[in-house]
Amino acid sequence: NGKPRWKDAWNDPRMAKMIAFHNVTHGESMTVLEGNDDMLVLKRGEKGIVVLNKSTRAQSLSLKTECDWFDLMSDQSVKAGIELKVPAKSFMLLVQK
Repeated sequence: NGKPRWKDAWNDPRMAKMIAFHNVTHGESMTVLEGNDDMLVLKRGEKGIVVLNKSTRAQSLSLKTECDWFDLMSDQSVKAGIELKVPAKSFMLLVQK
């Protein structure tokens, strides 16, 4: 189409949410909570969690945390200690509430 690949990418609502997550968790340590053929879960200090599901099927994940979270991508609250359902080929960007 002739446009540069990343032209106006910063203005995409999904990209804006990813940038917001980066800004909240910038400078935090990164710890792998889970890594397998289907999922990768990274904790960013005490401020955020990235959940990547690269599988072609939905995955479940139990997060053992004591605080509630907010998923920036879906604009949904996530209660502490519940099992997450992560749709196929999707991701969650959780920040502390």
